[in-house]
Amino acid sequence: MKKLLLTSLTLFLFSASILMFQMSCSKDANAGNSGGSGTLGQGKILILKTNAQFAIIDMNGAESLVNITLPSQYTSIQNESYATDGNLIYFVAYAPSSSSEGIFTCDMNGNNVKLLRSTRE
Repeated sequence: MKKLLLTSLTLFLFSASILMFQMSCSKDANAGNSGGSGTLGQGKILILKTNAQFAIIDMNGAESLVNITLPSQYTSIQNESYATDGNLIYFVAYAPSSSSEGIFTCDMNGNNVKLLRSTRE
């Protein structure tokens, strides 16, 4: 029970910190980040398409797909748990074999997937 509470608290704090980070950066993003290779520019959004695929969509509706290769025990990215700072994608993935979740980051092109924190001890 203690592990479950600590895990829930950790994921809640992570989500809250990502939200605060996004709000603090919103002025910079709206000020005219022109975007470039690997970054989100003005007028682009990131959405989760499938278990391990994001789409970057611009104002014209043009879509570029970002495929992420998760570590073998992780099977899906949690729909409600992802964010970006314009350079990296942060997401929570689920590992059903161990009933654990992991907080990951990767580049905007889906490369360099790194586990930041796991609920498995």
